[in-house]
Amino acid sequence: MKKFWKFKAVSSGALTIELLEPIGEDSWTGEGKSAKAFSEELAAAGHISELRVRIASPGGNVVDALAMFDSLVRHPANVLVDVIFAASAASIVAMGGDRIRIVPEGLFMIHLPTTLAAGNAVELRKVADVLDKATQPMISAYRRKSPKTEAEILRALERETWFSAEEAIAFGLAQEITPDEEEDDLDMAAILHAPIAARFRHMPAQLAARFTRRTEPDATTQLMVERERQRLQVELLRRLP
Repeated sequence: MKKFWKFKAVSSGALTIELLEPIGEDSWTGEGKSAKAFSEELAAAGHISELRVRIASPGGNVVDALAMFDSLVRHPANVLVDVIFAASAASIVAMGGDRIRIVPEGLFMIHLPTTLAAGNAVELRKVADVLDKATQPMISAYRRKSPKTEAEILRALERETWFSAEEAIAFGLAQEITPDEEEDDLDMAAILHAPIAARFRHMPAQLAARFTRRTEPDATTQLMVERERQRLQVELLRRLP
């Protein structure tokens, strides 16, 4: 199964982790790996004193993202996070850094956990309860860095809020703006057209244009989006008691 992360040893005691894919294991297609595999590989890397996490991801599985956040918070290394694009669940992972930087043209996006569901009224209320339970740990993750209140963060989640670099600094999601010397190796068009990114509803056009021109998804992408929706529905229903 394909990993959504890449480890790059820089020197003795220093490690760079790249997150350039949707996060987590896809229980519908079987693709991807879980945060447990990520944590195991991080532990196997041995003594690391400087850990850099470079993020350009449209998000993914919130449960895996919270587990990765916890792994970074607990890691004894000095954790530096560099954000190019951290949307949805990827923004949660970013909060695990001791210091968070964002590139001048970078983006954050935060929103409430979402899914698709089918069933009777009792079953749908259970689905809503599961989503509500996922919201609080997300707020706690953002509050690790942001001085905003729980109510302020909740309002931002409810609106699906997008942040430019300057806005992310003001909200407390990042501490400084710095250029990304490796940005040329990113395929931002592919990242923005990932199936999970196709679910975003409020991405400001002027911010999207900073990365690439977005086109209407082709038939293959539309099929992948539909599979992702079905996968989310099946995953959530499996977790219901």
